[in-house]
Amino acid sequence: MPNPSEFFAIRNVHQSGGHAEQATVHIDYVEIITPFVTEWPTKSHRRVFPGQVQGGDETSRAREVLASFMPRAWRRPVSDEEIKVRLTLFEKIRPTYADFQETMIQVLSTVLASPHFIYLSQSDETITDHELASRLSFFLWSSQPDEELFKVAASGQIREPGVLEKQVERMLADPRAKRFAAQFTRQWLGMELLDFLQVDRDVHPSFSSELQQSMLQEPIEFFRHVLNENRSVMDFLHADYTFLNQRLAKHYGMFEVFGNHFRKVDLPADTKRGGLLGHAGLLAMNSDGKDSHPLKRGIWLLESLLHDPPPPPPPAVPEIDLADSEILKMTLKERIEDHRNDPACASCHAKIDPWGIAFENFDAVGVWRDEINGKPVDATSSLYIQSELAGMAGLKRYLLENRQDQFARAMVHKLASYALGRPLSFSDRAEVERITAERSALDTMLLDARSLKRQLSKQDQETLEQYLQSVRETEQKMEKAKAWLDISLPTVDVDHLNLAITPEDPRNYLRTMFELIFLAFHTDLTRTVTYQVGRENGVGISDRLARAVGHNLTHMLSHWVKQPGGWENFGMYHRFLCDEYGRFLTRLKSTPEPGGHGSMLDNSLCLFGSASSAFHMSRNYPLILAGGAQMGIRQGQYLRYGTVNQDAISGFASDSVWRAEMEHEEDPMGRLLLTMLRQLGVDVKEFSGCSKVLPELLV
Repeated sequence: MPNPSEFFAIRNVHQSGGHAEQATVHIDYVEIITPFVTEWPTKSHRRVFPGQVQGGDETSRAREVLASFMPRAWRRPVSDEEIKVRLTLFEKIRPTYADFQETMIQVLSTVLASPHFIYLSQSDETITDHELASRLSFFLWSSQPDEELFKVAASGQIREPGVLEKQVERMLADPRAKRFAAQFTRQWLGMELLDFLQVDRDVHPSFSSELQQSMLQEPIEFFRHVLNENRSVMDFLHADYTFLNQRLAKHYGMFEVFGNHFRKVDLPADTKRGGLLGHAGLLAMNSDGKDSHPLKRGIWLLESLLHDPPPPPPPAVPEIDLADSEILKMTLKERIEDHRNDPACASCHAKIDPWGIAFENFDAVGVWRDEINGKPVDATSSLYIQSELAGMAGLKRYLLENRQDQFARAMVHKLASYALGRPLSFSDRAEVERITAERSALDTMLLDARSLKRQLSKQDQETLEQYLQSVRETEQKMEKAKAWLDISLPTVDVDHLNLAITPEDPRNYLRTMFELIFLAFHTDLTRTVTYQVGRENGVGISDRLARAVGHNLTHMLSHWVKQPGGWENFGMYHRFLCDEYGRFLTRLKSTPEPGGHGSMLDNSLCLFGSASSAFHMSRNYPLILAGGAQMGIRQGQYLRYGTVNQDAISGFASDSVWRAEMEHEEDPMGRLLLTMLRQLGVDVKEFSGCSKVLPELLV
């Protein structure tokens, strides 16, 4: 179910500047009438009261409702004793209420009031499979596990590396994963500060509540892109793109972005933005609403990005005396340095101030500035280890050159803490280090690549980007292969196989062949099988398969179609082949994909066809393409290509006739095979002279 906040929202899409130009629409009130239903009982009602009938034993009906509702509410199987406790309550309070349903609502409310529903509980030191499913679901969806995740947990396979990885991929592809991007980003970066930011509108007249909402969205959209595109985490420190709508782009001085929706925007080579450090919302929330605040920004960077928070200030720390005329003459940087000269303040501020001063080119609302009160901005500073930070560019360079590992470790720490729902302890340190050590090989080369990219021509930049993308794709393939190797081979039963079977028993012979293909897939002995059921010249074992339907030679059936009963005999044989093919598909459909989600059929492409068409032309072969639901193949279609060759049907076709028809057509059979290859992940530009796929086959 969606969160309540996902049902209804009002947005001001007016793209004006400051508050003096805000839209003049006033909303008197909003009235929402609910529920509005077109049927009763509704689907949600039936989920709580499944198969409810009037009359009968109310205790049995109550047990049925509880047995369905409690496992979903508590996210685990429930015992008979736990159900019995609620049944006792039902029987006790039943005389108090008018009907069965009203009584059950009271009983079910106690189920929802239980800690088993409210909290993510852990029964022992090692969490159960259902507890793992719940933690995964609340981590990525901020909600209950769905039916598939429940089934995987119940099967006992969820801890297998390949299975867990497939479930994570599936869940991240689900729209509910947007909640993860929003909730984690807000917690990680402490963005609740932006919710309550009060900006001095006299000093910053262009600031508005709508701009504030856009600022809130930019880091979330950025994080979602890095996650979905499997980008390097170093993009958070510096990137040549960001996500903007018109309002925020105008705030950045960019006037080629239109509309209220966020989209990826490439930044110029000399950009002052790029990465989280240049996001206006993060800069604004670490200001005082009137001017920049180096102390807040420095502490935020240390806490959120480097996970190295400074110690709390000692008691009775003296504040900067703004009544002192000499202090008022100082720049902000000079005031900070003067404050740091106090021995009580020096140790902490030496660690914090240099980081914050590097942000000084950004004002209180994240707008770039070169001057403050007519004086050039001085954003240079030196860390306590004597490393110089020359403004924002110097800060990014220092982080990328010297603190990559620390940032990656901090990122792992923040994600792990969010996923577990608790602060990490010393005992978690080894696991954090292990995960950090498995950083992408691409991450280690991005810094040099970015520095080089600025020195290259546009064409060379595109070549470099293609190279980096190919490295990323190779890395992903290696990760998938490693995960696949971690999947244990299933145990199979082969006692039912009769390998001595011959075509003299054609039906069982064909079934045995299909069963061998199934076992080859299931045990991963091979992922590709071609089986020739018939030959055009009528020679070979397959020509005896027609005996399954009472005929001697298969090939002759196609020659006798115009004899009395010929088409019926021909159709009877093909019905036999399709029935056996259907049994094979049912076998794949009823078997879960090892290490994946869905069935084996959902993750396979099975092409079954016949060359006995009206004429030997590749565009009118009758074919059945089955499976591929998890591979982007659209299901449940009947497609027909080309026109019927009447000369061929009459038996008088010539090469010139069909060649003339095919001259201006691209072979649909070749396009079909090219489509299959690409959906299987084969990097091929063309096949059999065809370079276009069949888009109608794809979701």
